[in-house]
Amino acid sequence: MSQEGVEETGGKDGPGPEQTDDKDDEENLEREKTLLNLKKEKRIRKTEMTKIRHHMEKLCITPKDSPKDVIEKDIEQLWSLLEITLEILDELCVVYLKNGEEADKQAAMEEGQMLESEIQTAIEKAHEAVKSHAQIFCRDCFAQ
Repeated sequence: MSQEGVEETGGKDGPGPEQTDDKDDEENLEREKTLLNLKKEKRIRKTEMTKIRHHMEKLCITPKDSPKDVIEKDIEQLWSLLEITLEILDELCVVYLKNGEEADKQAAMEEGQMLESEIQTAIEKAHEAVKSHAQIFCRDCFAQ
């Protein structure tokens, strides 16, 4: 016991095994919290993207009744959410890498690529719908 009545667990060479175990437990807990928070954020962003994509796709089905600016706003929101989601996936990859979880890191990278491809396809379709809407609008104007 030391003079203050506190038991010493470490010697001259550093912390004792009890302190090391506690530190490892705290680090593991922090990593788990970080993983849970990142996964939660990813779910939230992906849900938002899905809602906007579905809204945009509905607008594109009936482009004659859909204002061009609403579709373009959805496109902007999708790009923004995609960027945020990809950043979250990058952070997840870093955590997985630190934890030595190569398979999870690879899965997160593939998820990001797939998500980017899906959103890119949806945006291309929306651009086509806007273009088609403009052509229909012009034909209707000249027909009158």
